[in-house]
Amino acid sequence: MLYVLNIKGKEFLVSPGDKVKVPYINGLNPGEKFVVENALLFDEEPEIKTKNVETIVEGIGKERTVIAFKYRPKKGYRNKKGNRQRYTLLRVSG
Repeated sequence: MLYVLNIKGKEFLVSPGDKVKVPYINGLNPGEKFVVENALLFDEEPEIKTKNVETIVEGIGKERTVIAFKYRPKKGYRNKKGNRQRYTLLRVSG
C-alpha cells in the first residue's frame, strides 16, 4: 500500500511506517499527530482512491548549510551567504 502525500506543494511517495522529511510546518511539536488530508492511495486494485493519512511528528530540525557565493572577477566583489532550511520529520502511522 502506497500513499502520495501533498504537503506544502510538494509530493512524497510513502508507505506505512516510513519516515519522511517535509518542509517545516509551523505550530507542530514532536509527538503530536498530524493528519494529511486527501492523500492518494495506491492499492492492489487498478483504481486510485483518496484517504486521510495520520502521521506522527518525530522531530524538527535544520538541514545542512547551503552556501550561495557570488563573485565578479577583477571587480573586488565577493558575497557569501549561507542558509539552513528547516524541516519537520514525520512518521506515517497508517
